[in-house]
Amino acid sequence: DPAVVRSYGDLITGDKNALLIAARLYGYGEIYDIEVTTPSGELQKVAVDLNNLTAREIEDESIFKNENRFSFTLPRSGDKIEFKFLTVSDDKAISDKLKKSKPIGGRDPQLTERLSRMILSAGGNDDPMFIRLFTESMLAVDSRAFREYVAKIQPNVNMEIEVVDEATSEPFRTPVALGSSFFWPEL
Repeated sequence: DPAVVRSYGDLITGDKNALLIAARLYGYGEIYDIEVTTPSGELQKVAVDLNNLTAREIEDESIFKNENRFSFTLPRSGDKIEFKFLTVSDDKAISDKLKKSKPIGGRDPQLTERLSRMILSAGGNDDPMFIRLFTESMLAVDSRAFREYVAKIQPNVNMEIEVVDEATSEPFRTPVALGSSFFWPEL
């Protein structure tokens, strides 16, 4: 069964994030102290209640067929692609490859590498070299639409919180970054 998680590396990133938060909750409690930069430019300490971080709601559950394989039609080119959510193993392989590679022509290869790992086929062609060339030449509007779609449907923990800027009393939203103090609060 392709949907069975056999190892940590098989977990999709959202599931890994949920496990990390659960481990932190049970190990050190629900309060995680962070520092954020406010819209007024000040650093502000915030005590985050990890119980308030919720799972991102999935709008259309019909797209999930107990398999890490989905489809999307690119809006500008009209090409149909099949893709998967990146796993822990995929993230590690991407990170390892990027450490060994040098940027070509001042271009950051991270986006192309991530897209090449996510896209399983383009226009019915599943050849890895074709997919690499396809992602390198993908129109920016198509790339953005695809990434927005994935962000919308991918299960994950909503890592954004609302904070009130102490200097202006205005609320703002900010991501909760998982730093070294997440598992070592004494640091």
